[in-house]
Amino acid sequence: AAHLPRTAVPLALSVIAGGGLAGYTSYLPLYAGQLGQRSVAPEFAVLVGGTALARPAAGRLVDRVGQRSAVVGLLAVESGGLAAAAAWPAAAGLLVAAALLAAAQVLSLPVFILLATGRLPAGGRTGAVAAITAGYDIGYRAAAPGAGPGARRAGHPAIFAGAAPVAVCGARPVPRVGGSS
Repeated sequence: AAHLPRTAVPLALSVIAGGGLAGYTSYLPLYAGQLGQRSVAPEFAVLVGGTALARPAAGRLVDRVGQRSAVVGLLAVESGGLAAAAAWPAAAGLLVAAALLAAAQVLSLPVFILLATGRLPAGGRTGAVAAITAGYDIGYRAAAPGAGPGARRAGHPAIFAGAAPVAVCGARPVPRVGGSS
């Protein structure tokens, strides 16, 4: 098998995690409007507030459960959030989705960065961090326009439902990455 750079798998996972969140945040206002909601402020408050408040605990959680388990868990939780948005067409479903996506985002960048930089010498860490954050940005910025045609054809629940298995399947290569378990 060809040798992949240490950042390849965490970079791909970062793209996936960023894309799932982008699909939700980009299409949430349109979908909520179709459901009769006048505002998505509660969903964004849960998503942003939950991520910001819980992120400081991310390091302790990753240390406790291990990097690979944290990645598998966060991708499963992100998948659950997207599935909730798809299957529960109501304000409560969108709030549950926001809470689950916030929980996934708490861990995403910290654990992807750890996976990419864990055993690198000091001189290689900055490039790895830049690659991981760029992957997240790429996923976030590409998902919304990429999902637009699907949203027009099949509706917003379909794009959330389509993104859910992508997130959970992203965990498949994680056991092969280096670093601590």
